[in-house]
Amino acid sequence: MEGPHFESQRRKGDPLAARPRIHGSKYVDALPEQDQQLENAIVMGDLAWVKDAVKKGANVNCRVDEKGSTPLMLACEGGWAHLVRYIVENTDVDLDAVDSGGFNATDVSAYHGFLSWEDRGRNADVADIVTYLKDKGLEYTWRGAVIGGDVDRINEFLENGQDIEERTGYFCEGNYQYTGFQMAMKFGRMNIARYLMVLGAVCPRDICEMQMPYESELRGFT
Repeated sequence: MEGPHFESQRRKGDPLAARPRIHGSKYVDALPEQDQQLENAIVMGDLAWVKDAVKKGANVNCRVDEKGSTPLMLACEGGWAHLVRYIVENTDVDLDAVDSGGFNATDVSAYHGFLSWEDRGRNADVADIVTYLKDKGLEYTWRGAVIGGDVDRINEFLENGQDIEERTGYFCEGNYQYTGFQMAMKFGRMNIARYLMVLGAVCPRDICEMQMPYESELRGFT
């Protein structure tokens, strides 16, 4: 699961292994002490600290931010493959949990680019968390399928009645949610955006209807 640029194990005495406490989030500060430590440990990518927090009774299904992320989602967001593996294989984590945008942990991994080179993951050199979670039985939701460019999963949803124009995910800068077409554009999945339009999706008349991608690459040939 780890890629060539995944952070190597920290040496004894490394300042990042000093277990610094992080305060200031009203969501985290309101949690019980062990849950706070679990959140801090995941932010720092400290596996030993995560194990200690879980051993002392931390809730691996608590919500740690305004999006309603779980500790597993937080680990996926940070690309901490070793933490994801530990939480999935050694705790009673709820794999089916979703956040306020309807994203599960596999979706969150794709959202932040932690999927394979073959699937054009922009952080594939760090970790391929999506494939690991799929192997554990956690498939994409509609949102994740669009972001991850999974055509087979998209077709499965559409064949089972998925509304191609459903607005979903987090609210954007214009205070509206994305359609599948807009989400595909936002994450540089131009092939998926075109595919959805061929199937009948439309370009919404919103403030930012095209949703320019966070990151994309264009090549010109002369």
